[in-house]
Amino acid sequence: MGSHVSAPAISPELLQLLETKLDNLEKLELVLAVRDVPETTVAELARELQIGHDVLLGLATEVGRTKLVTVSDGAVKLTASPEDVVLLDEAAALYASDRRSVMRVMSKIAMDHIRKRAARSFADAFDFRKKKKGDDRG
Repeated sequence: MGSHVSAPAISPELLQLLETKLDNLEKLELVLAVRDVPETTVAELARELQIGHDVLLGLATEVGRTKLVTVSDGAVKLTASPEDVVLLDEAAALYASDRRSVMRVMSKIAMDHIRKRAARSFADAFDFRKKKKGDDRG
């Protein structure tokens, strides 16, 4: 029998940051890369993360909406609040020490988002049929 090593605990604050601002592994890796080099370029990040330039630009722009980074003229700069920087430090340490646990957390977050979207789509479809059936505009 193998020994079981328990996964490092993730703080509720970091979990919330991941769920609300960095909901996939690519976003997390992007922000951690920018954290290590606070001002870099889209081209440099694309090379480092092995993601196509246009895909990375879209990803960086999306993360930019969270205020963790800014993207301007091909440059990507870390602009996270001091509180978020502390959480990014926690994320970086956890990612360095137990990448598999982080990947499991990110996969769970992604699946939760998919389930929520599916449930919302189902509810929207049900409401649409209900309204259409009850429509008395004749």
